[in-house]
Amino acid sequence: MKIYRYSVLLLLITLCNCNNHNIEPTNTDKIEISSEPIAIEINVNPDSLQIEHFPIFSADYASLELKGVDLTSVKYLYPATNFGNEVDREFVIAENDSFEVDINDGNSENNWLVDLGSIDFGGSHKWINEEVALIRTEKILNADNTTNYRFIFQSLSKGKGYICLVEKNQDGEVSSNESHGLLIGYSVNPLNKIQLNINEIIWKYNFKEGAFSRVSVLIKGSTNVYRLRGMTYGDGVMEAMEIPINKSNCFEIEIPVAFSHVEGRVLETDSELLLYGTIGLPKVVPLVNPEKNK
Repeated sequence: MKIYRYSVLLLLITLCNCNNHNIEPTNTDKIEISSEPIAIEINVNPDSLQIEHFPIFSADYASLELKGVDLTSVKYLYPATNFGNEVDREFVIAENDSFEVDINDGNSENNWLVDLGSIDFGGSHKWINEEVALIRTEKILNADNTTNYRFIFQSLSKGKGYICLVEKNQDGEVSSNESHGLLIGYSVNPLNKIQLNINEIIWKYNFKEGAFSRVSVLIKGSTNVYRLRGMTYGDGVMEAMEIPINKSNCFEIEIPVAFSHVEGRVLETDSELLLYGTIGLPKVVPLVNPEKNK
């Protein structure tokens, strides 16, 4: 059941006759629609949660894909095969354990960028990696003038995330035809069960905000995951924004889903929630825009 709230009651008749989701300039500039609550529980196979103690992943340089440029944008999204980014190795470890990534027979003239994924644009547009740290880098020159690279990481606290290793050329740049890359996942003390309860979902449509049309979704609920993110699309640029979870495992946020430079439109863009708490790719929960299939 959808519950409609209107800024001006006179809009009721107009909306009933509006099939193309365009709003006349004389009408109200806001609508709110409530969607049904969501309750999800995902059980994880216990056999997949076995902790590895001081694991090592070793890769031959010649076998690595030229995906360094793609990996520079992973932090703004989430690693998934439909974005062309598969995880090369996921470490399942305990707090205070270390793990190691080795790249053998690499190009001695190039260096590697280790991106732990931290970003901070202010507000909720951030990801601060406090779960793992790079504690040591080693380079060993081989007789054939290639180099073995060794990266050693330390887990600091329970959590889940991704690390990108991106090759830079002699000019210190990342290029599509020179930069190899690795995408490494980590799950520190992964959960055996994912829980999400969204008690309130309110879609908000604003037709006249500074000559823009906008849609956002307000969500309130609770979860046991380590991180929660929501997908935003702006005017066509995808990004995953951080959703703060308080000490009581609760959250409340309004996600700015999308906007258009055209005034007077009801935007039908969906969103998604990304749940980081256990092994594998983030669990994806769709947030369906109630205007989409009208």
